[in-house]
Amino acid sequence: MKDAIKEKVFTAIGEASMCWEPRPTGVFDSTAAQKVAERLVADLASAVPVEEPLAVFVEQHGWFLKDIMHFQAALTWSICLCRKQSSVNYESFKQIEARTYAECEAKAREFLAGLPDAGKGE
Repeated sequence: MKDAIKEKVFTAIGEASMCWEPRPTGVFDSTAAQKVAERLVADLASAVPVEEPLAVFVEQHGWFLKDIMHFQAALTWSICLCRKQSSVNYESFKQIEARTYAECEAKAREFLAGLPDAGKGE
């Protein structure tokens, strides 16, 4: 997990420990609080799925990422995928368009995952 996120979790744990009225007295057990924060960071890191970059995902399905374009005038994103037949000829070409990059990438992943040979690569 990124250090900035980890630091925020640790800071939040410390702040939450003081959310009492009246505030508690005594010694704050920073070692125990650190263990709680480390456990939370580990749980968060394991709960977030790690998604490979789009280019890697595309390549795993036997295609390659030709272009990613943003058309400001049309407010759209476009991802162009190609499947090579030879070094110069394309067997297949797929252009995917959407309003946001995230939506465009999701559509590209969905297209590739839905192919009959999805996941086999070449």
